Amino acid sequence: MKTIVHKKMSREISILLLFLATFWGCNPFPTDGITDPGLLAKKGYFYIADRGSNSLVMLDASMLELKRWSLNLIAPDTVALQGITFGGKNVWLAFSGNEKIIAKVDATGDTLAVIHSIPVPPVVSGATQGTIRGIGVEGNNMWVVNSGSATYALSPTLYKIDLLTDLVSTSYLMPSPSPRGITYAAMTPDVYGAVPLTGLYYTDNTTKKVHYFNNKSPFFDSAFTAPIPPAGTTYDQPLGITNDGTSFYTLSYSSIASYLFKCTSTGYVESSYKLPYKYPVAVVWSNYDIRFIDPPAVSAISPAFGSQATTQKVSILGTGFKNNATVSLGAGITVSNLTYVSPTTLTANLIIDSLAVIGKRTVEVVNPDGRVGKADSIFTVTPYSAVPVVEYLYVADNTLDSLFQIRVSDSTIVQSWSTKSLSVSHCRGMAFDGTNLWMAFNSTDYKIHKVNTNMAGATLISDLSFSCPSIGNAPTVQNLTYNNGALWLAQTTVTQGIIYKLDPATGAVLDSIITPGAAGARGIVFRNGLLYCNDRDTKNISSCDPAVKTWTTAFPEPVPPAGTTSTTGMFFNGTNFWMANSGGATALSDVLMEVSPTGSVLRYLTSPYAGGTAAPWGIVYIAK
Repeated sequence: MKTIVHKKMSREISILLLFLATFWGCNPFPTDGITDPGLLAKKGYFYIADRGSNSLVMLDASMLELKRWSLNLIAPDTVALQGITFGGKNVWLAFSGNEKIIAKVDATGDTLAVIHSIPVPPVVSGATQGTIRGIGVEGNNMWVVNSGSATYALSPTLYKIDLLTDLVSTSYLMPSPSPRGITYAAMTPDVYGAVPLTGLYYTDNTTKKVHYFNNKSPFFDSAFTAPIPPAGTTYDQPLGITNDGTSFYTLSYSSIASYLFKCTSTGYVESSYKLPYKYPVAVVWSNYDIRFIDPPAVSAISPAFGSQATTQKVSILGTGFKNNATVSLGAGITVSNLTYVSPTTLTANLIIDSLAVIGKRTVEVVNPDGRVGKADSIFTVTPYSAVPVVEYLYVADNTLDSLFQIRVSDSTIVQSWSTKSLSVSHCRGMAFDGTNLWMAFNSTDYKIHKVNTNMAGATLISDLSFSCPSIGNAPTVQNLTYNNGALWLAQTTVTQGIIYKLDPATGAVLDSIITPGAAGARGIVFRNGLLYCNDRDTKNISSCDPAVKTWTTAFPEPVPPAGTTSTTGMFFNGTNFWMANSGGATALSDVLMEVSPTGSVLRYLTSPYAGGTAAPWGIVYIAK
């Protein structure tokens, strides 16, 4: 009897399921407006900018929260948080409000540290106009959405920033009225075989759409309608957008509930997740865990020498440094007062024993997690001397017509001279042959002078002079250097540039090399037999073998602490470069920078009379 009853019940259940399937279009479980909670993204992580808690939140692909960082130390203005993107191994965050910065952050600790920041465009008369929204990285470019301003009559604009220079390279007016989040997408086919166009995709809070921008052509177009949350269009504010290479993820905010939607390139919603955050404004996906970084790497130490029986304050440069790291330079050197400045900088005092072995040392940094970074032979222990070695920079200013002797340790101007005793023209370059100082002048004089080494007096005296060679109409002397018994002079016109090899006894031309750029060459110097030249137009430092005469980019022009990047003179002291930067607009543009052979700024001094009419040009380093 029981068996008969069970069969009857089974038959009735089957009939009921068939009826339900027919009634609901073959789906016995109708949707309630909320799909499965797991978005099933590719293996990776979502990073959400939550304005409600002023936090950066990290979630895994199943939407489990893994980590939360407060943004209060970076931007205490809790309404400032606007955008997020990912570049390399770091998250970038965009802030409006009082901060108005785009900040690259290190998240390897419990507290976020700003590694680098960029002013929000556009900056007019020192002030940012409009409101920054979404940001997105594409290679070496940062794409920035500014939603405009009625006050400044600024329309919504898309800006492209070169991350090598932090300068806006171009901008485009946006056709939709309220752009918000943006992402760069180079997608592979989705499960339906559709391949979206490579380019930029951004949301708009008024059109309720995801729009497309082709950054190669360029042109704008509509891509698809932004997903609508269960509460309807009244509560739909599409803000953030990101992608994992196959699917798009759009963030929809409302005061009732916020959702993260996974959708195809045509806008078909595959799944969604109700976010437990008060005001999420932006999202980015990455397969990189920002809580962990590569082992530390040491690139340079400055100063790069210290004598026995002395204490030397140094800066150690590199990447991936952690708080509470340790530093070692081998036997005979004690490291004290070690201070964590940032993930790229440590400072310390080196107590060098009187019996410390003379010669090259390896600098080793060990993070608290045990990972090690080191650079071989970058610090030198020198013999003890009752008269310590002192570093000096000799800087010729192009507009002040002055030569300055500057003590590097404390930036003191020890002595200065007028260059008018040598020439009525401006000095545009200096060289040092180990004994003599050489100065090249432009315009009326157009000569190279060998300066008398007795510079104790108030007047500079020329022991020898000869005319510069000329490449054509209105040539401009750019810089001078010395190498292996010859002087080298950089010269440009409006269309071309040449570097001449000269006999220092007569000024006769021995050889010549075309500059790397058409007419942008500025400083020149030799390092390990290669000729280096900075170029104002390409913003690169290039090198070449004088025998081959083919230029190769060595590294981008180093960026001063703030202001305009415009490197002029260069000098190599056997370990690092010293470069003069003449920006002119601000005091932090007119600087003298010590730069590692890979292009890292190790330290900088403010140039004399910076921010006014100063134009530091020729630069020579002498330790004595």
